[in-house]
Amino acid sequence: MKNTKRKSALSLAAILSFGIATQTLGDIKTAQNALVAKDYETAIKNAKASAQQQPYDAALVMARALIDTGQPEQAAEFAQFAIELVPNSFAARVLYATALRHQNKLLASEIQFRRAIDVADTDAERALARQSMRAVERTKKWSTSLSLGIAPTTNVGKVSTAQRIGTVFDDFLQNFTRNEKPKDATGVFYGATITRHFRGPAQSDLNISLGQMRREYKDTDNNSKTTTLRLTSNSPITQRGQSYLTYERVLTDFAQTPYSQRTGVTFGHVFKSFGPRRANVSIGLDQTRYLSSDIRASKYRLALTHDVFSTPYVSMSMSLGSTRSKSDAIDYQSTRADLGANLIFHPPNTGWLVNLSVNRGWEDWDQKKTIFVNRRQDLDLTTSVSVRNQNFSFLGMTPVMSATYQKRESSVDLYDLDSRDYFIGISNAF
Repeated sequence: MKNTKRKSALSLAAILSFGIATQTLGDIKTAQNALVAKDYETAIKNAKASAQQQPYDAALVMARALIDTGQPEQAAEFAQFAIELVPNSFAARVLYATALRHQNKLLASEIQFRRAIDVADTDAERALARQSMRAVERTKKWSTSLSLGIAPTTNVGKVSTAQRIGTVFDDFLQNFTRNEKPKDATGVFYGATITRHFRGPAQSDLNISLGQMRREYKDTDNNSKTTTLRLTSNSPITQRGQSYLTYERVLTDFAQTPYSQRTGVTFGHVFKSFGPRRANVSIGLDQTRYLSSDIRASKYRLALTHDVFSTPYVSMSMSLGSTRSKSDAIDYQSTRADLGANLIFHPPNTGWLVNLSVNRGWEDWDQKKTIFVNRRQDLDLTTSVSVRNQNFSFLGMTPVMSATYQKRESSVDLYDLDSRDYFIGISNAF
């Protein structure tokens, strides 16, 4: 048999309905009809009888029947045999992954579902594999995420998609040096996160993750490293929604030197407002120590996010936030308000996923620093867009492109900002 992709006797609809719809004859047709009727004894008997003439179709019938009758080990063997006959078979990959999942071999099952996406012929098949893989991920004890790519920027060392560096007034000379003028550069961005999941009833869980993200440039003085430890606890889901509590410890290095240590706590509740629409209300506290000056700063956060509308293909949410910042430094007390919008677009029958977000922020400082003529007041706009296609993947990794634009107009010219950051690389497809 040629090593080419062929139409499987077990089509997408057949997998969903436990049936097969092909024009094969003889014993295999009887086996297929028996599988549709859930007469597994007859299906297995006739599949065995037709194995010599139609080994591939017979193996698929055997795998499906054995899964349904609680024999995943033998089902996996037949699915593997079908893969050997037709390596690019979507049906065989899905059956093999399903058999592994029933054996609680979750990592191996996820890999096979990812391979099924890679060999799928249609968007419907890919959607089925993605849905099945997410079901596996929700039961895993461990999960990982990876990112690797290049990160061009028009203002290296001042702003990034993940954090603002050098904008807190902890050390005037240091900030002045960094913010004196824009500088273009292209760096390498890479990182990984590993998470341990503890599952509970009614989708309650405790998640502990440790991750690190790095940006490295030709000029090592612009390198940055962020290490994050995060603990998130979700309460059981009720008719009123679900509460959550998050603790974060973030260590940031800049220019090969420890820069800051931040501890954050957030408590929130997701309300089930109208059908698929959700409302998320949260309060939080961040405490940051800037190591070069040993200054400590606190931020008190309040945020509200609500879905404006939500459909399978497009959803939009609006957010409103307020932040009160205080510090050891007498000139760093500010109040900030944010208004944002987020749009997610998933065109039907495609793997494209487009995420667009816009945020407008106003920040006002309580006191004027003696060396400035004006009291600092900022008005900033941050816009970001990311694009990926989940159908272009290999072992679950997919190309990703994102761009972030930030413009800040400040009453103190030193803090004016006009920066563009990009990421072109690969990341988790799901």
